[in-house]
Amino acid sequence: MGTPAPGTGSAQNSSAQNSSVQNRSALRTQTLRFLVVGVGTLLLDYATYRSMLALGLPISWAKLVGFAVGTTATYLLNRAWTFGARGGSVAVVRFLGLYAVTLVLNLATNALLVHLLLGRPLRIEIAFLVAQAVTSAANFVGLRWLVFRPGPPQPADARAASSRATGTRNGEQDT
Repeated sequence: MGTPAPGTGSAQNSSAQNSSVQNRSALRTQTLRFLVVGVGTLLLDYATYRSMLALGLPISWAKLVGFAVGTTATYLLNRAWTFGARGGSVAVVRFLGLYAVTLVLNLATNALLVHLLLGRPLRIEIAFLVAQAVTSAANFVGLRWLVFRPGPPQPADARAASSRATGTRNGEQDT
């Protein structure tokens, strides 16, 4: 074994540990922000859903309208605040693909539970909340790793140099 070559060993371990701590901190921050956005858009979705039911729309159509309103707000808030990402056509297409899949998951979960809970009090509310929980978990994973995925990690000095060279913040590129 022997002594590590200059520029390796404890300096690299320290850098890797700092990067790991920063990644965990970023994940915690994103998770908390995702939950805050999620609660707000859940309330918006639910209010829209109940309003559509009150207007006489069938359950699935009311759920679709509520989901669409909540989803639009979700994209805008998560893009800007939760993940600090820029838009761009690729992100929009990925978002729409993810939400098309999770819409089907949401509608199926909601319809199944409304049917299974027939005759029980609060069946609409319970079905709504369970469908939201299932969909939210799938959405966080998809948003973090598919839609607004982080770029490759860069050392702090490389980000600063890139920022100075390109005139962007933290070396971000406009997509």
